[in-house]
Amino acid sequence: MQDPPSADEILASLRPSPLRPAAEAADDVTVYRARVAENLTELVRREQALAQASEPAEHARLIGLMGHPGDLPSLNQELCEALRRGALNLRSQGLHEHLWRTTMEKLAVDQPTYPAYRRAREAV
Repeated sequence: MQDPPSADEILASLRPSPLRPAAEAADDVTVYRARVAENLTELVRREQALAQASEPAEHARLIGLMGHPGDLPSLNQELCEALRRGALNLRSQGLHEHLWRTTMEKLAVDQPTYPAYRRAREAV
């Protein structure tokens, strides 16, 4: 499950801003808004392309960790509570792998050019 903002919220934020300013509109605010809009558009594209595989995988891992079915947000909340209580820790079977994979899946969407993410992917 990707963290907020959702794809719908991101797309809604693009409506007031032009995606590509006209060449003659070179003021800093217009250029900045255009860059933000382009970055948000790319973020949404990555989320839509990658979430189809990552969310079901995250869901399946959570079902395995928690030992019962449930929806993704509820299982994530339950995992957080189990970690807070100390019922699960990094020695718990499958937890480290789940946290690592979930983090890598989120970074693939949010920050695919992040240097540490790129190094981690190359190390695999």
